[in-house]
Order: sequence, then structure tokens, then C-alpha cells
Amino acid sequence: MVSSNNFYRIYLWAELTLLFVIVPVALSQKIPTWIKIAAVLLGVAYVVYVSNKVGLLKKRLFTALFSSVGKRSSLIRLLIVLLATTAYGYAVEPSLLFLFPLTKPLMWLGICLGYALFSAFPLEFIYCVFFYNRYRALFGTHFVFVLYNSLLFALAHLIFGNNLVLVIAFIGGLLFNYSYSKNQSYLLVSIEHSVYGCWLFTIGMAEMLALPN
Repeated sequence: MVSSNNFYRIYLWAELTLLFVIVPVALSQKIPTWIKIAAVLLGVAYVVYVSNKVGLLKKRLFTALFSSVGKRSSLIRLLIVLLATTAYGYAVEPSLLFLFPLTKPLMWLGICLGYALFSAFPLEFIYCVFFYNRYRALFGTHFVFVLYNSLLFALAHLIFGNNLVLVIAFIGGLLFNYSYSKNQSYLLVSIEHSVYGCWLFTIGMAEMLALPN
């Protein structure tokens, strides 16, 4: 006979698989757009419902936990990412570097704001705040948990149909997991995600990776 605790673990695994594996894979398939939109809306609605039920939405999500160590660590990561991506952009397509903000500054600003509000902040709530609080107990070690979370974060980008995007998303997932694990700050990790993503638009990597901009 399955105990209530084991049944709950099975339920959580089924929920995790549905939300973070089946839905992203389905979105990458050639199915009607309305089904994709419905799947995303239902998934988001469920996450919001559960988050509200367990009290996650009542937490002080936008309290910045900028300790001196966290601030220094964030700046070091930012510098490394900026240098690495700029070097890659220069090596692959130097003509695109900073072309977007220089030629279309208002569009660039609008996309950066839209990216932060509708991509970075929602994704970090789902993959950090919700995922950590909901599924951390399912994993024996923090290393396995972070690896699994980062792989699922990369899977969410499967819709772009680009292997390099998956690699970049996986690395980004590791960075965001590290930041959230160390600082427990939704605001900080969302800002980092926003800055990294906007930087890719800034140096022309959206065009290099054939992403919509």
C-alpha cells in the first residue's frame, strides 16, 4: 500500500514532468498555435494557483538581498559573461556588435524592457522561487537538483530549435541557480537574467542565433 507521503512524491514528480518536460516539448512540435497558447496559459495559471495556495506570493519577493559577497559575486559573473559573449560575437559576426541599439535605440529599449517583464522575471519565479520551494525535497543532493533544474531550464528554450541556444540556456540556468542558491533573492536573479538576455540583443546574438527580435 502506498503511503500518503509516497503518493505525494509521485504526484510532485508527475506534476514536474508535465509542467517542465511535456509542455516545453509539446511547444516545440508542429501543433496548432492555439493549443500551445492554451498549454502555456494553463501551466502559468496552475503555477500561480499553487504558489498562492502555499504562500509563495505572500513572501517579500522583491526584497533585494545584496550582501557584499553577493554583490561582488554577481559583478564578477556579469563581467565574465559580458566578455565571453562579446568575444564570441566578435569572432562570429563582428558587424552585428552593438548595431541594434545604435541603429534602432527605441526598439532595442522596448525589447529589453519586454524581455525583462515578460520573460526574465516570470521564468525566474517559475524556475527558482516555485521550483525550489516545490521540488527541492525530491532530490537527494543540491548538485543533482541544480543540474536537473538547469537542464529543464534549457528544455524551456527547445521551441527555438537551435542547439546553441540550448547550451547557452543551460549555462544560464547554472548561473541563475548559483545566484539564487547563494542569495535567495528573486529580485537579484531576475535582474541578472534580464541583463544577460538584453546583452545578447545588444551585441547581435539574437540575429546570430536566428532568434526573434
